[in-house]
Amino acid sequence: MDKECAPAPKTSAPGAPELIQPATAPRAALKKKKTTLACVGPTGSFAWFAAGTFAASLAGEDVSLLPAPDLESIFRLIDDGLCSSALIPMENSRTGGAGPAIDLFLRHDLRISVEYSMRADICLLSRERNTDAIRVIYSHPRHLARCAGKLAVMFPDAATVATASDTEAAHFTAQMDGAAALGHPGLAGQHGLAALGIGIQSNADVIRFIRIERRDANAPSSAPCAPEDAISSLLFTLPDSPGALASVFQCLAEAGVSVRKLEMRPLDQEHTPDNLRHAFFAELETDLSSPAHARTMNILRAVCADCRLLGCYPRAAEV
Repeated sequence: MDKECAPAPKTSAPGAPELIQPATAPRAALKKKKTTLACVGPTGSFAWFAAGTFAASLAGEDVSLLPAPDLESIFRLIDDGLCSSALIPMENSRTGGAGPAIDLFLRHDLRISVEYSMRADICLLSRERNTDAIRVIYSHPRHLARCAGKLAVMFPDAATVATASDTEAAHFTAQMDGAAALGHPGLAGQHGLAALGIGIQSNADVIRFIRIERRDANAPSSAPCAPEDAISSLLFTLPDSPGALASVFQCLAEAGVSVRKLEMRPLDQEHTPDNLRHAFFAELETDLSSPAHARTMNILRAVCADCRLLGCYPRAAEV
């Protein structure tokens, strides 16, 4: 049984997810598979809005969102059958960092079925219609750091107050004159605020998410897509010996496979053999589940101490 879920976002604000089916939709379109999609909470965060927008694009699913406090909680929810899948952040174009998710894939046998990208443009929200009236700005510390340069120019005399979440910042702002908040544009409609500026962070920021789910023996090993758009995620460990990683690259080169991303993570030495020190996560620009790459996968499994294909899926659209 799915765990009790937070209600799906219901707002028509720019960039906000809309999960309600129109009343005039054909009867056949209303017969959808009920799905619980976990995401990194709290409600009102960029990850929560991304999950809502992504859910709205799933034509065959009636999705409820389940916010969770962190990635580890999400992996456990799926393992325990309390939700069917999750949309989690995998990489930030500005800061990188897939490490925490990779560590969890080492401990949980889940698969990747989709990748999805979203611009993380921070919005200035306020009851005021004139920025000259703003005297205090509420925000999560992360947004304050990303917007520090522009805030110093736009509001040199305004105080800044750190909050625990974007929703808390918007809630405080909605009750005060002369206040503003930083967060997702969708918070404007939910809290009766005006969006005074979008994209006030110092640098452009795109977050790449992945949908993870339990492995199903009856499900296809890859999502349908054109070969040139396919991405495969591979997780493998190698013996700690000279040339081990080079042998993997040689195998991929001989198969004509390009590497989009490679990240190395240290292994827990208390629970792994002495000759295994690192795990590697690779994103490859091909569909390794196709019969054409059966020989490639056989070679990789022979070369690696452990080799797991996490999923094959279409490349996310550019944003």
